[in-house]
Order: sequence, then structure tokens, then C-alpha cells
Amino acid sequence: MIRKHLRALGLLAIFVGWSSAAAGPAFAAAITPAANTGSGATALAQAMLADPSRLVDATFVAHPPTDVEFPVLPTGTSDALSFLPTSGGTFGILTSGDVSQADQPETDSADVGLGGAPIRGDTDQDVTILKLDLLAPAGANCLRLDFAFYSEEFPTFVGSSFNDAFIAELGTSSWTTSGSAISAPNNFAFDPTGDVISINSTGATAMTAGNATGTVYGGASPQLEAATPVPSGTSSLYLSIFDQGDGALDSAVFLDNIRFETVGNPVVECVPGAAPPPTPGPTPTPGPT
Repeated sequence: MIRKHLRALGLLAIFVGWSSAAAGPAFAAAITPAANTGSGATALAQAMLADPSRLVDATFVAHPPTDVEFPVLPTGTSDALSFLPTSGGTFGILTSGDVSQADQPETDSADVGLGGAPIRGDTDQDVTILKLDLLAPAGANCLRLDFAFYSEEFPTFVGSSFNDAFIAELGTSSWTTSGSAISAPNNFAFDPTGDVISINSTGATAMTAGNATGTVYGGASPQLEAATPVPSGTSSLYLSIFDQGDGALDSAVFLDNIRFETVGNPVVECVPGAAPPPTPGPTPTPGPT
């Protein structure tokens, strides 16, 4: 009942947002939605990669259905919002709802069900999986990326079965859902307890309302980075986001600066897991008032 009430409020907020847009408000960011096509996936990749020449191919392995008459797209690129970009002038956004809402005031509600049925178990909905085939430079042995996770589920549904998540995998994508559980053995962007990044993340990856400043979402992680050893040649990077439990109350991940590095000891200097960068991240960019 609570979530149905929240959904109703969200739809009202969206309607009000359209009305306000007609009056011409100033938003904090320029967001360009990405179509569910190869060119859309490529645009996302180019915005996120530190060196776009490393891209071999970009595809959507999974994508929620798109309404032909009223298209709502869950992914896109932006120029400046919250902690990102961390490299260059653009970054990528993956959401489980409407990407164009990301820079709306927090008083709005990110709550757009896209009708995407489960594809990896029984509780994942509105799933996007972006696959990037990347060619490592000669001698590179570590892949690293910057990101922050955002969710409208926070803080009301912390500890519940509504556990939207972000997962990053290299080589193989094998995550699954079952009830309130998420299994992601190949995920290299996990929290200090080894769990996926979600509203239930702990320690240095935990979400706060303040971290979501400037966005529509109720809470966010701090700026984080994740790394994993990478073999020579071409490897596939899988970036996934989804609602869990139902399609209500959306989540997002902002991604940038996907890069290759050459480190002396990958076991020590390229350890999987998500953590804040060695130097403090920027203060979130203020949103519209």
C-alpha cells in the first residue's frame, strides 16, 4: 500500500515536472537519452571511457521495453551532475526508470515502471545490461572505473526486499536474483561485506541523503571507484542496473573514467571491490532550487 501511494505521488510529480518544463525552468545538467540501439550504446561508452579508442564494440545485452507512442529511455549521457564527470566533459547514466528525471529536484519522485520482466531470476525488473568490448593497451593489467549509485528507495526501504542494485563484471555476466537475494559471483564493484552496491551497502559505500544533492533521488553513495585485474587483448565489461522486487521507485548509477592502468602488483594495487578514491571526491553539484 505504501509503495502504491508513493507511485501515485511519483506520477503526480512527473505531471508537475512536465508543466514546469513548459514554463522553462533552469536545470542543473544537460541529459541526452540514449536509444536502445548500437549507436545509443556506443554514445554511452564514449562518454564513460577515458580513452574512447579502446572501444571495440558496445551493445545492450538487456534493455527494458520502450513505448513507441511515449518513449521513456533509462540510459543517457550528461555533462555535469552530482560527483561526475571525473574525467573529460561527459559521463554515462544507467537507470531503472527515466534518465531524463535524474537532474530534477529531489522533491519530485523517480518512479517510472518500464514494464521490464525478470530476466535473471524472479525478482529483477527493468533491467539494463550494457556490454563494452574493450581492447587493453599493451602492458595494461588493471581496469578501473568511477561511479556513484543513487536510489529513490532510500531511506524508506533499506533492509527490505526492494533492493535495486548495480553490478560490474568482466569477462562473463552471471548475476541472478531469487526472492530478496542477489548472487553476483563475477561482480567486482562490491561493498565491504562483499554484497552488490545497493541501498543496503555498508561502510565507506553506504548511502546518505546528502550524497544525492542535485539529483531527483532520495539518497546516494559517495563517489566510488572499483578495479579488477584485466588480461591482455579484448575483454567484455558488463554494467548492469535493475529494480528488485517490483518496478517502482527507480535507481541509477553514474559512470565515468573507465580506464586501463599498468600497476606493479595487481594483487595489491588492483584489488576488486568498491571504495572512495584515494583523494576525497568533489562536493555534489547543487541542483535546481
